[in-house]
Amino acid sequence: MYSNKFYLPHIAVFIILCFIVSSCLFQRANRGQANSPLLLPEQSEEDRAPIDTVFKAAYRAFEQKEYIRAIELFKQHNKLDTALMNYESYAFMAECYHRMNQQEQGERVYKEALQKNSQRPKDMNTIYFSTLRSEELASWKSNYPSFPEVLKKENGFLPYDEWPVAVYEKTPVYPDSAIRKGMEGDVFVKALIDEYGTVVSVSFLRSTEKIFEVPALNAVEQWIFSPFKKKGIPTKIEITVPVKFRISRP
Repeated sequence: MYSNKFYLPHIAVFIILCFIVSSCLFQRANRGQANSPLLLPEQSEEDRAPIDTVFKAAYRAFEQKEYIRAIELFKQHNKLDTALMNYESYAFMAECYHRMNQQEQGERVYKEALQKNSQRPKDMNTIYFSTLRSEELASWKSNYPSFPEVLKKENGFLPYDEWPVAVYEKTPVYPDSAIRKGMEGDVFVKALIDEYGTVVSVSFLRSTEKIFEVPALNAVEQWIFSPFKKKGIPTKIEITVPVKFRISRP
């Protein structure tokens, strides 16, 4: 058995370390810091994971020319992907049927895709993505049985999306009047990012305190992102950026 003389110094050191760590974490809450994760359109990364996994498996079967298995997997994927985030699945299904000399089935696939897309609720927060999806599906259907050039591996297609990441974040200006009153709050900004990762427009979505809206917009307008790549192709996208205003306290 060890004596209390052995344990007490260790306990004291442990308590001191815990205090230091907690103090450091508290100090990180700088005033006006926009440190929340980006909110991507329609689905979180956790929600998307099963959908993307099935899509990749279906694409792998397509690449290996296992067309029947690929179709089964794409159908499974489409049941999960109610938001049509990976709407390319319909083009690959149609191509599977074409390669099996079942072109009529492929035409039905595109008809189903367009119908499903038209029944989706309108979401103004993702208008650019929705427009892209509608235009591409209609174009792919009209050119069928030609396979879309943008979906060919030699043209840079990848079976996953690369979401934008902030590489520069401008810290918003904390209004002096808000500091004097001890006000804190959150602002949600909608930002349109172009193919190069530049913020081309921002608009206000909602906030907990009106005084923070303009500073948040001015800050996010200067952010720089890595470009969103839709299956390997740099593409415009709208995202929601949460901006937190917190007063640092000693």
